[in-house]
Amino acid sequence: MVQGPKGKLDTPLPSGITMEQKDGNLVAIRPDDAHAAVHGLARALVNNAVEGVTKGWTREMDIVGIATARNEGQGDGRVQSGVFAPD
Repeated sequence: MVQGPKGKLDTPLPSGITMEQKDGNLVAIRPDDAHAAVHGLARALVNNAVEGVTKGWTREMDIVGIATARNEGQGDGRVQSGVFAPD
């Protein structure tokens, strides 16, 4: 369980990986090299949880090359809208 000013998160860890606090840092511990593949995953999951409860998450997007078009049909009263995004 990770707790901070923005809330609480319960992050499940891969089996065999434990977390310990040493000198104010969280350290991912694996029992042997067989767990090496999930060692980095566990570290990243806990890091994301800590960041989420302290700073929060944001997503920034740049939208480039978008043009919109509106076509009003004649006679049937339908309106079509579309978005064109060139490659």
